[in-house]
Amino acid sequence: MHKYDTSNRSRQFCLGGMRMISVLPIYIVLALGFWAQKRCRFDIRSLSDTAIYLLYPFLAFRTFNDTSLTREHGYIALFLILLNIGIISLVYIISRVLKYPASMRSALVLAGVFMNAGNYGAPLILFALGEEAFSYAVVIMVIQSLLMSTVGLYFAASGSQERGDAKNTLKKVFAMPVLYATFFGWSLKEVGWEFSELFHSFISFMADAAIPLILLALGMQLSSLTLNSIRKKELWLAIAIKMFVSPTLGVIIALLLPVDPLIRTVLMVISFMPTAANTTLFAVRFNVEPELVASSAFVSTLLSTVTLPIVLLVLK
Repeated sequence: MHKYDTSNRSRQFCLGGMRMISVLPIYIVLALGFWAQKRCRFDIRSLSDTAIYLLYPFLAFRTFNDTSLTREHGYIALFLILLNIGIISLVYIISRVLKYPASMRSALVLAGVFMNAGNYGAPLILFALGEEAFSYAVVIMVIQSLLMSTVGLYFAASGSQERGDAKNTLKKVFAMPVLYATFFGWSLKEVGWEFSELFHSFISFMADAAIPLILLALGMQLSSLTLNSIRKKELWLAIAIKMFVSPTLGVIIALLLPVDPLIRTVLMVISFMPTAANTTLFAVRFNVEPELVASSAFVSTLLSTVTLPIVLLVLK
């Protein structure tokens, strides 16, 4: 019995090690993007817009057209909503106790609530857990994108002196192609619309281009972030919320939900994702402690290169 247990542990350890090695391409592409931006100074905004407005929609369309929505997808949405509510409530309590102004409260929400489920989480899950897990990661990406573009926008605007601009910015939410691609992908699947092989090949060709461009853009974006002269206490508070509190709460919620083990693993891994780099755009646009939000994205992403391989090893 002892020999069996030892052999089983060794096999599981090897599988965990292989899973860690499988995500190395992600960090290589991130490093390439980081290096390229330092050398050539690419227009990051254009690359990000290409991914968000052109390639993401094809990825979302393919995912929702190839997959029938089930109760499991409802649980994924419930997971993200409960996680957001939990962290936002904690930030409100902390802000009230420490008497933070609205701008700092909004910055902590942006830095602590919204994880990088798109440019980091989805590729990581693809490499580490496979195609089936990746389809769930794309669903998470779409829902998280919707939450970030609505809830995140609301908090960014609520902490700003420029609240009158929130209405105009909200219009951009409904101009995001990924939302319509998701709807059409799902609705055409439900009515049984059959596409030609040529059309499927085109959609897949565009969708597959999203992941490498997303990773390159994230690496470039990280190279532009620096630790400026900000309030270090608030920075480490944001990091603690994002890297400890959010994963802990996420794991608890995932364990309580009656979902498939693979989905549970995906939800747990997503919980450990760093601050979404796109939150920096909201922080800059509404001037809600942009240095804090940007630095949180930078530091949490660096820390995640250590924590995420360990998480993948543990969740073997």
